[in-house]
Amino acid sequence: MNRAWGHPAYPSSGPGKDVSSGSTNTDIVGDLDSRIELVEDYNSVSPLLKQLPNDERTILQMRFFDGLSQSQIASRIGVSQMQASRLLTRILEKLCEKLVE
Repeated sequence: MNRAWGHPAYPSSGPGKDVSSGSTNTDIVGDLDSRIELVEDYNSVSPLLKQLPNDERTILQMRFFDGLSQSQIASRIGVSQMQASRLLTRILEKLCEKLVE
């Protein structure tokens, strides 16, 4: 017993350590999957994307799913790179506003 803290002292291997097998609780149970946040983000954004007009969804798809640059998007939709940049900014701002509602 650790007299200063009033609880049993941990074995020399430390808390959560199985002295006999050498494994920790984390080794046995595992860590949280960091990709869970992607699922949560998708579940938040997906309904909002469906509310966007088709042309705005297409622009987002070209940028974030197809990996096209602003210049490539601009040439496909017939505008300047600056206009494509402004469109993307406006669409993303609209999505952010809806997310915080």
